[in-house]
Parts: sequence; C-alpha cells; structure tokens
Amino acid sequence: MPDDLTVAMVLEHISKPEYVRDGVLLDGFPRNIVQAQALDEGLAERGQVINGSIYLEVPRDVLLHRLTGRYICRAQQHVYNVETNPPKVPGICDLDGSALYQRADDTGPAIHKRLDTFFNETIRLLDYYKRQNKLKTIDGNRSIDLVSKSLIKAAKSFR
Repeated sequence: MPDDLTVAMVLEHISKPEYVRDGVLLDGFPRNIVQAQALDEGLAERGQVINGSIYLEVPRDVLLHRLTGRYICRAQQHVYNVETNPPKVPGICDLDGSALYQRADDTGPAIHKRLDTFFNETIRLLDYYKRQNKLKTIDGNRSIDLVSKSLIKAAKSFR
C-alpha cells in the first residue's frame, strides 16, 4: 500500500474523539522514514505529536525462530507460539476453541523478506526517534512477563 494512503488512513482513524482524548499506541507503524515524517506532519497540523517510540531489540535469528513458530486463532486472533506460549491442545485456541493457523508471511521466503525489510528499512526509524529524544529500547529477548512489564513502564513514561 502506498505510504501516503497508509498515513492518511492512520491519521483518519486516530482522529476519533476517544483517541484524541485518551491517546493511541501504534504497533508496527510507521514502518519507514517517509511514513514517520508524514505522520509527524499530519499530527502537527492538529496540534498533536508522537510522544515516544519503543524498540523491542531482538536478534534476527531469534525473530526468525519466533515467527516460524507463531500461530493465530481464526476467531479472535489470539497469538500462540509452539515453544514459548503453546496452546494446551495443539492447533486449538485455549480461549475460544477456534482453529489455529500460520499467517502466510510467517512462513518460507516471505518471513525472510519481512525481516530483510525490517533490518534494511524500518530499523532506520531508531535514529529518527533517537534524534528527537523519543526512543526507548527494550531487550525483547527475555521472558514474555519481563518484556511486558518493561513495555508498560516505557509506555507510561511517555505520558
């Protein structure tokens, strides 16, 4: 999807009163410098800003291993991992009983392309937000509980 369309859709969605009032946490967006700059410009027109950015630092080989083991339930999109968060019954969501599946971009060449894009393009956002003093880096190569606590603490620090 073109960057200008993606940014316009995000800006439109987060212009809803509840997001303006309570704030919003964006996950996986922006994905490149062009999107980040356009997002900043669009928010500035409304008198808003990005308060901060969080980078979960995880080695590429660990990401590859995690993504190839990720499964999602069809009904509610609950996330599982065959090693770190397996379902009680293989192939079935613990919470709603729906079937689990792997996203097409979590398998084969697609996963390598995603990681290449991230490590060649998206990673440049670190300098962009670091220059603005808006970057917090979290060691994402720890337990789910420790990473979750660190994420919450970092997000609260941007208020």
